[in-house]
This record gives sequence, C-alpha cells and structure tokens, in this order.
Amino acid sequence: MSERVSMRELARAILGRNREQVKRVAVLSTYLDGGGSVGDPSSKVFTVAGYLGTDEQWEALETEWQSILDRFDVPALSMKHLAHFRKDFVGWKGNEKKRASFLEALSGTIHKHDLEGFAFSLNMDHYREIDTHIRMTESFPPYALTAFFAVAKIRDWQRRYRPKDSLLCLFELGDVGQGPVKDKLEREWEDTGMLKPVFMPKEWTENGVTKRCLPFQAADFLAYESNKMLSDFLGKGKTTVRESMFRLGWKDGILERQPNNAYLEAKHILGVARGYRVGPRRKR
Repeated sequence: MSERVSMRELARAILGRNREQVKRVAVLSTYLDGGGSVGDPSSKVFTVAGYLGTDEQWEALETEWQSILDRFDVPALSMKHLAHFRKDFVGWKGNEKKRASFLEALSGTIHKHDLEGFAFSLNMDHYREIDTHIRMTESFPPYALTAFFAVAKIRDWQRRYRPKDSLLCLFELGDVGQGPVKDKLEREWEDTGMLKPVFMPKEWTENGVTKRCLPFQAADFLAYESNKMLSDFLGKGKTTVRESMFRLGWKDGILERQPNNAYLEAKHILGVARGYRVGPRRKR
C-alpha cells in the first residue's frame, strides 16, 4: 500500500500554516552516472538537478503525475530502474514504445504546469585532477560543490523574477557528501534571506504504508537525463540528444521551457577553491 505526500502538506508541516511563508518550493535531486558512488573512477559527470514551483503548481503536477503512474501500472518513477529494466520495470524490456510514451507523458505534465528547471553538472575528471593538488574533497565534495552552484542559481532566479517570494529548498536525503553542504548552508542560510533547507527521503514507510514525495521523481528525471547527455558526450563523443532529454525542453517541436543549466569544469572548481581559500595538499 502506498500514498503520495503533497508538496503543500510538506511545506505546511515544515513552515506552519501561514500561506505567506509557503510561496515557492525548490526540490533538488541528484544522480551520479557510473557505479553510483562519487569514488567510482569510471564516472564522468555528477549532476544536481530539480524543479522550482509554487505549492499550487506542485499540487497540480502531483495529481497528474500520479494518474500517469497509475495508467502505466507502476508505483513510482526511478530513472535508474527504468533505464536498466529493473524492479517495477522488469517487464518493459523490449517495449521501447511503452517507455517512450511513459516519459513523454511525464515530460508533458512538467511543461503543462510551467515548472522552472535547474540542472548543474560537474566534470569529475577535472575535479579529481584538481583534488590531487588541493584539498577539495575535504572542503567541497562533489555534492556540496554542485549543490552550492545550483542553490546560487535558484536564488539568483528568485531575486530577479520573484523577489517577494520565500524559497524553500528540499534535498533528497542520502547522497554522499551531503554533510558539508548541510552544515555550510545551515550556518549561512539566514544571510541569504532563504528558508532553512530540508533534507528528506523521496519515499519512506509509516505504519506499513509507503509514502512518496512525487516532486523528487520529476527531479530524478531531469537529473538523470542531464547527466546521461553529458556523460555520453564526454565518454563517447555522442552529440545526438536522447528523445527523452529533448522533450524536457521542447514540446511539439517548439522550445517550451529549456531548463536552466550549467556545466562546471576546471575554472569553476578553481574559482571556488580560491574564493574559499582551499589549501594545498601536503607533499609526502
């Protein structure tokens, strides 16, 4: 048995019932291509991505998202499981038409409800090379570095387009390297004018009932596709964009709403290192 927990319910549980506080909610999720570990030397890209919307936008999306899951008879979207036809998608292998229709329906409801997308990807080869010379992993693990860039961009968007709105960032709990970002953000959050960030699981069980936060599934969709696109380019030289990634920015051949995105390479990593005075590694 399962049920969805709406973003409006979550926001009110976190912030109270004052609607003036519950203005705009950013939900961030991450996906790492490779072995699923930041320490995997085969991984080319680390990505933090998600969507931003009002609680009204999220509630409308959640209703339609759930109806799509029900129509395709799956309890939740997991891009990693779908890509490899595992768990709830084991019976989909060989049925590319069904997979494409499923992702097309989900990307369509993201467009319909006008969510603002953000995707930041870090070149892991550049990061590892720099980390051999300066203490990046101790100061800014890949998760923390990429999440800081994402939050800064979201904050900049808010100041530009919704300066009177409050902003709450929800991060999917459990990714490697969350400790530093959590500590730094909680110490510096009041100075930014944003609400204290929340780290929570995308699904959990209470009294035998599995509860799911559907916006994390939308974030997973964008994170996976953004990561896959860059990993294919860096690892294989592939320049053709997958149909599922294409649909997240385009609808019926028209650029509907391209996600805000950035690719972080050596110059960005070194810029953070200089700004925060990250020290060199001692030679042995």
